[in-house]
Amino acid sequence: MTTPTSAAASDNAETVPSNDKPDHMIPKARLDEEISKRRNLETEYAELAENVLAEIPEHLKPLIPADLGPGAKLKWYREAKKTGVFDAAKPNVPETDTGKPRTTPRDQDLSTLPPHARIAAGYGK
Repeated sequence: MTTPTSAAASDNAETVPSNDKPDHMIPKARLDEEISKRRNLETEYAELAENVLAEIPEHLKPLIPADLGPGAKLKWYREAKKTGVFDAAKPNVPETDTGKPRTTPRDQDLSTLPPHARIAAGYGK
């Protein structure tokens, strides 16, 4: 009976990890590879954000918050576009009259005016 328990104990001794090097460590080469992948994705994402935001007219670009990152800018743009801020290129302004201004005629019926207004109208002539 002592033989099976001693064999089990020897198996357990071999599988116990040593305290010198834990098993949960990631190899440096793999870590560097993952970091470079992430940096590449971040640069691609930033370029995508720049391309999408480049379609906004110049007079509306100051509306975008500058302190946001590329992802937050895209999210902000998507929410703002739903409201219709970026739909119209420029507001529709009616055409103004560029001719000479019209004046009202100065011919008034002086018979209906009070006496002091008649006297004042006489000084204006």
